[in-house]
This record gives sequence, structure tokens and C-alpha cells, in this order.
Amino acid sequence: MLSTTDFRRGLKIELDNIPYEIVDFQHVKPGKGGAFVRTKLRNMLNGRVVENTFRSGEKMEKPDMETRAMQFLYKDGSGFVFMDMENYEQFSVGDDVLGQKGGYLVDGMELTMLMYRGKALDVDLPASVVLQITHTEPGVKGDTVSG
Repeated sequence: MLSTTDFRRGLKIELDNIPYEIVDFQHVKPGKGGAFVRTKLRNMLNGRVVENTFRSGEKMEKPDMETRAMQFLYKDGSGFVFMDMENYEQFSVGDDVLGQKGGYLVDGMELTMLMYRGKALDVDLPASVVLQITHTEPGVKGDTVSG
């Protein structure tokens, strides 16, 4: 169980069986009445940001998430195909989950994936990726900036 005193940016909580990540929070102590915590939460299933207010000391569940070691295999029409490094099971993840991170995937790359009830939520890429530049525009005379 998590309390409002445990709140920090990036903390994951579960409300109404939906996992949320705390984007921003503010402890408020009004002159009259009890203290409360105003938060901005990102729905980890669809990416929407919602605002929610909690009474000070209120308890909530920690979502049942796990990280798994994965290997990126290839990209097909339906999304990106990964292999679980523990049981060698393959499954596809859509473009909506990866977003811009999909452009940095290289065949055979090992990474960690955040899972919630068997569904992929996020991918942690390695700190550095080696890519090859395949095309660049030619330089034009006078197309430089000098200090």
C-alpha cells in the first residue's frame, strides 16, 4: 500500500484497476480544513493525463508490474516483434506503445520491457545505440554558420 506521503514524480499507482504514473504533485495545507495532495496522473494504458486530488494520508495500491528482459527481432506491418529472453515466447507490440523509441530499435537489441497484466506498457532502451547514417542532404556553399 502506498500513501500520499510517498508521492514523487515517476511513482506508479493503481486507481480503479488502471495503472497511473505521477507526472506532477503538490501538497496543499489550507488555513482551514485538512491537507490534501493535488496530482497530475498519466494513464499508462492510453497516455492521457488527468488531474486528481487525494486527502492527506489516503492509501492506494501499487500496480502489479514487472520488468522483463526482451530481444527485438523485427518490425512487421502490425508492429514490433519481441522475444522474451526467459521462455523464448514471441509477441507483437504496436507503434502506439513505443512511439518515437521504435526508430532506435536495431535487430537483435536486448532491452527491458515494463509489463502490466501481460500487456506491454513501456520499453527501456540501452543508454547508447549504434546506428548507420544512410542518407544526408549535400552541403551547399554558404550553408554554414560561423561564430
